[in-house]
Amino acid sequence: MALLSGAVAALGVLVFVLWRPWQSTPGPTLQVAVLEPVVRSDGKNPDFVFIGPEVMEATVAALTSLEGLQLLDPPERNEGKEVEAKRLSEADEVILPRVDCRRDSCQVILHRRKPDSVVLAVSRPFEVQSGFEDAYQLREGVGVHVQQIYFDRRPRSGSPGVVKPEDYSVYMGLKRQTDRGKSLDKNDLDRLDALLKTSPGLIGAYVLAMGGARSQGDSSRALDFAAQAEKLAPYDPRPLFAHLRTELEGNRLADAPKTLERLERLAPGDIRVKIAGADLSEAGGKLKETLNLRKEVAERRPTWRNILKLATLEFRLGKGDSARRRLEDLLTAQPGNHAAQERVAAVEMLYGDLQHAATLYEELIRTGQAASYLPTNLGFVRYLLGEYAGAEEAYRQYLSLAPKDLVTRFNLATALEAKGDLAGARRLYRVLTKEFAAAPAQLDAHTRMLHAQCLVRLDHRADAARIAGEVLEKPPEDIQDLHQAAQVYALLGETVPASFYADQALKKGLQRAWFTIPEFRSLEKSSEFQKLLDRYTAGKPRVNRDL
Repeated sequence: MALLSGAVAALGVLVFVLWRPWQSTPGPTLQVAVLEPVVRSDGKNPDFVFIGPEVMEATVAALTSLEGLQLLDPPERNEGKEVEAKRLSEADEVILPRVDCRRDSCQVILHRRKPDSVVLAVSRPFEVQSGFEDAYQLREGVGVHVQQIYFDRRPRSGSPGVVKPEDYSVYMGLKRQTDRGKSLDKNDLDRLDALLKTSPGLIGAYVLAMGGARSQGDSSRALDFAAQAEKLAPYDPRPLFAHLRTELEGNRLADAPKTLERLERLAPGDIRVKIAGADLSEAGGKLKETLNLRKEVAERRPTWRNILKLATLEFRLGKGDSARRRLEDLLTAQPGNHAAQERVAAVEMLYGDLQHAATLYEELIRTGQAASYLPTNLGFVRYLLGEYAGAEEAYRQYLSLAPKDLVTRFNLATALEAKGDLAGARRLYRVLTKEFAAAPAQLDAHTRMLHAQCLVRLDHRADAARIAGEVLEKPPEDIQDLHQAAQVYALLGETVPASFYADQALKKGLQRAWFTIPEFRSLEKSSEFQKLLDRYTAGKPRVNRDL
């Protein structure tokens, strides 16, 4: 966030009005005029052309939400001094927003004055962002600070509720972290939970808390936050977008289309609806269809999240070279983006240097700057390297945070089996098999293949083959789903289908090490399978080590 310019900082000599509960007896009705904002900008962000009107509109909306204030018509652009003078003559008070923009955000200060320029109150400086997608957040920030300078006015009936400026500052600090690619940890989530008790009307904080709960693997808590936010702000699409994301990440795909339909009705034309549609399409396994949507979104809104989603999908489809270029460009522009750094590690794991992938994951985990699920990725890299004890350690580290995670518990069982702890592995496989069988309708193709693996490892070979056959009626496109299919048939000892799916994954660039893990021991003596692996060994491209 940029420092205030000299002209704006000079206002610091004024006494800021601290937030306090509004008085029990509000004053008389006031006629309030909002003046055209004074905007200073470095000119580097084209979105800031619109920031003045956006701030003015948000200020008008915030003032109309308070009792005892009557708004005069807002000014039209370049209306002239005569018209402005007439408005001032009718006003009891005026609000002048001052906006100072640098890089990707702006600081706003709201001045409450008499028409003769006598200052009555000045808000604390607060940060806002411009753009269609941030309209609700901008309105929320302005609303909080309008309440601050009109502390003697109650919100009208139906307003979301109280928001303290200091809570808004904490929220914006945490949001900046996530905007720069850092996941929220448990302490961050607890801070959000606490501030929502003192500022229950801060809808953006509910949305941020939902993301934090999802990153902790707690989709139930995320949906609880969503329910509260949707009740408070039924016409704000942000909670509904986060609700859909929770359904997708929690594999609640049966409910997601209905949520998307609600979004399409609530926010038609919003680019985030197209993003949500792409997310649902990808979750449903329609990867090639999704690719065009991701490209369109990244072209219209080239944010790091949209670029990262496109690059990740390209990895899944085996388009590693294109994904690498996007990541290199992204990390050149944002060298501290931890989410992008995680994807670099994933590139190495899939297509490059496994030892380097392990080092990247270890560094991200050590610094505490990345998503909580990374230990399970590190565990799988160690498994690929044949370091089964290290894999077990990493899996247990993640399970201490998310003890119910299905995939990590399955991976732990495979590590125990590879170490020789067959009894411990089989105990886990039996528990997982019961859980998979209890909710087959909620399982995606990848998870159903894990179910098949559990069954074949417990010697229920016919059931494993049946599930694999059902899943593979639709040819997999995802590079890791192809690997899963090869694993299941290798465990069943069926060389031809195992080789077929391995060949498909290798064609997309998946490296040989993925086919030398214990699951493929039944094919070690197959000369045809070994020749297949040898064809794809040489000439692997590597990720830029400077990233």
